[in-house]
Amino acid sequence: MPSGKKNMQHSLENITICPSSEVYKWATTLVVATHPDDEVMGCGGAIALLREMGYRVHVLFMCDGSLSYNEEHYLPSRYQIDLRRYEAETAMSILGVSHESITFLDVKDSMLPCRDQDGFEEVVRLCRNKIADFIPDTVLVPWRYDEHKDHKAVWQIMQQALLQEPYGYNLIEYTLKPWIREEQLKHLAFSDLSPWRLDNKPVLEHKIEAVSKYHSHLIDFLQDEAQKDVMISSEVLSYITHPWEIYLQATDYPKEFPQ
Repeated sequence: MPSGKKNMQHSLENITICPSSEVYKWATTLVVATHPDDEVMGCGGAIALLREMGYRVHVLFMCDGSLSYNEEHYLPSRYQIDLRRYEAETAMSILGVSHESITFLDVKDSMLPCRDQDGFEEVVRLCRNKIADFIPDTVLVPWRYDEHKDHKAVWQIMQQALLQEPYGYNLIEYTLKPWIREEQLKHLAFSDLSPWRLDNKPVLEHKIEAVSKYHSHLIDFLQDEAQKDVMISSEVLSYITHPWEIYLQATDYPKEFPQ
């Protein structure tokens, strides 16, 4: 595992960049995405690299995308779900992931239970079943300090699922938005997480093409100003074009859940 926490000085530019071959160590990988498009924005480069190396990759989508837009302003919920699913499958096909290697749990957006909430253990059970079926060497999950409620819930769900498994897994966290990275890197000074950057230059064009398949979230797709706050902003799109992705790795599974 690369080490970059102590000398990063809370600056993205000071985080170690590892070669693309770093993912060779990951082998069979389960990518857990809270919403469709999280997987390609957060770790699309890694997915493409893994597939080019011939490793199996399975993507587990937790939420259904039903609240991507306000129903009064845009699309009926059922159509949104179908559209987001289609976009996810199309984007993943560009990165080398087949329809058979995608699972949609279809939990309604904003309804993912956190620890101690009703339904938490049931979602944990579903995730454990997928882990048992796929038997990954590496599991990619959203960063534990993401401010989004659904992302926090996914981290807690996967932590519980993995803590109950008898086998060890290479657990790696990824983040999504550049402003969250800058504002919340301070957390790393007080945790066991070590950040590093993965060089994804060899597959960057594939990642950008995959992002473009999420037409419903591109900033110019809707004309309704009320809806643009949920779109992929130009700031996020500019981050996606960087030839690297940031990952964080803990030295051990945490025994407590961050608040």
